[in-house]
This record gives sequence, structure tokens and C-alpha cells, in this order.
Amino acid sequence: MEEFDVFYFSIILTLVTMFIALVFIRKAIKSKGSTRKALFALWNLALTVFLFTVIFTIGESYFRFYVDTTDSFSINKLSQRWKARHYHYNNANCRDNVDYFNKIKEGKRRITIFGDSFTIGQGVKNVDDRFSNLLSTKLSNVEVHNVAKDGASSASQLLQFKESKEKGYELDIVILAYCLNDIDYLVEEAEPIYNRIHAFNKGMSLLEKQSYFINWLSFRYFAFNDPDLINYSDFVMDGYKGNSWKKHKTVLQNIARSVYEQNGRIMVVTFPFLQHSAENYPFHEIHTQLDDFWKSQNIPHLDLYKSFEPYLGKDLTVNRYDAHPNELSNKLAADEIAKFIHQLRQ
Repeated sequence: MEEFDVFYFSIILTLVTMFIALVFIRKAIKSKGSTRKALFALWNLALTVFLFTVIFTIGESYFRFYVDTTDSFSINKLSQRWKARHYHYNNANCRDNVDYFNKIKEGKRRITIFGDSFTIGQGVKNVDDRFSNLLSTKLSNVEVHNVAKDGASSASQLLQFKESKEKGYELDIVILAYCLNDIDYLVEEAEPIYNRIHAFNKGMSLLEKQSYFINWLSFRYFAFNDPDLINYSDFVMDGYKGNSWKKHKTVLQNIARSVYEQNGRIMVVTFPFLQHSAENYPFHEIHTQLDDFWKSQNIPHLDLYKSFEPYLGKDLTVNRYDAHPNELSNKLAADEIAKFIHQLRQ
């Protein structure tokens, strides 16, 4: 088992050693002699160390063997292990349990979903619980490819479309799974915030690097003192103004053009930020702005905000520290996208 490493073995060894030491000290105390006072002091010290080791071993064992979760930026030790456990890639280097091929199977339609970590399913252990895989069970005679990449932005997705064309990958129906932070490549605040958050792993002590328990405690302290870790989305609002919004619209238009050049059709599905409650949701104007833009481009657009509204801020995220869509979010998204596609067909 990979979690039972040298560090954990050393903890168990320390625990056993301290227990044996206590047994010997106890026996020595029972014998008469002038050293009993010193032995009592040694007993108290050894007992304190032993109890501390017991508590630490329990905490370390719990986080090593029972906790399996993520954070929004995958910066803590648990989140990195989660990805190593649950991200399995197919022949196309995409996270899925089926292989993808360039040519569309004869007699079938194809839906290719481009997106970021919302779409790839961070925090969702079973890929069959992602909206893309659920969608494939709702649509007959359709192969669904989820080609999402962690950390993707609209700019990197444009490059991804060009690369797929060079590889000879055939497009049919394209779903652009859009997140409001896909504009972050044009927001000046983004890079400093991301760099500061990812600096969590720099300058760590050996204990923080080796121990899941201590690493988690350090992460909790870090998250408490850095509000951007939880509300990392707020800074993107400035991106939808002025020159950055104009540049972003050009990138989105170029994405659509790339689809058309490859004889495909495009539709857009917009995810709201899930960590905000509906009562305090600050991005309504951006949703309207995006919807107006897609309408001006004659591109079908499904905004998931209304479907998610009753659950926002409480039931839709992976956990308190990871704002990605959980299994419920993915189920709701799959249902709404399937309905939307059926409406478009009619």
C-alpha cells in the first residue's frame, strides 16, 4: 500500500518503542532504590511523548487511509493523492474509461465536450458520474467525448481546437462547457492570486511534506488566512469589462470559427459559480452579458444558473474547500443538457 511508507512506518516504530520504554520504566519504578524519583520524572516524560504519539498516529492514520478528498486548486497532499488515485487516462490522454478515436463511427453522431476542471470532474471519483458520461446514457446512438483539461481557459481551448484539427480529429456537435473564470487569462489579478495560492507548497518543513495530518492542518490555516482560496472567482468580474471583454469575445468567436472550419456545430453550456448562495450571487450581469453575446453569434446557449439556483451555496460543490461540481451538480447538468439537445433537434 502506497500510504504505508517509511514516514508512517517510523511513526508506528516510535509508538511501539515508547510503549516498550514505558513497560521497562514501570518495572524499574517498582524496584526500590535511590533512583525512583528520577524514574518517576522519566516516566512522566515518556508517558507524555507516548500519548502525543498516539494522538498523532490516530490523526495520521485517519487522513492517510480514510480521507479521500480535494481542494479547488489541488495544492494539499490529500488532493494531489486524490488525483493520482482517480484520474485515469485513455488513449487520447483524456480522463475517461473508454478510448477515443479520430474518426466518427459509421452511423453514429458525436458530441465533443471542451472544458476545464469543472468538466473533467475534479472531486468526482467515478467518471460515470460526470455530466458527460451521464449524457451518453441519455442520448441514443451518440458517442460523447470529454476532452476537458485541468486549468483550461478560453485561450488554451482555442489552441486545443487547432491541435485537434491537425490530428485529424472529426468534429460533429461541440459543447463548450463555459465557466465564468475562463476569462482569467485576461485578468491582471489572476496570475498573482494563483501564484500566491500555489506557493502553499513552497518552503514547507519536512514534516508538512511527509505527513498527511500536518499537511492538512497547514492547509486549513492557509485557507483561513487566504480568502481567495475559497472565493477565487470574485476577481474575474473585472475581466468582463472594457478591453479585456472585447479581446475575450474575439477568442470566443475564433473558437466558433474553428468548429465551423471542421464542419462542426457548436453550443455553449454556462456553469455558474457554485459556492455562492442564490441570495448573494454577484454574477447575474455577467450571465446576461454572455447570453446576449451568444445570441448575437446565433450560437445555442444553455445557462445552468436557473437549474442550479435552489441548491447554490449548499449542495452543489465537492466540499467546503473545493468549489467544483459534485455528483448532484453533474446529474442536474446532464438532465438539462439532454433536454436542451432534444429541443434543438425539434
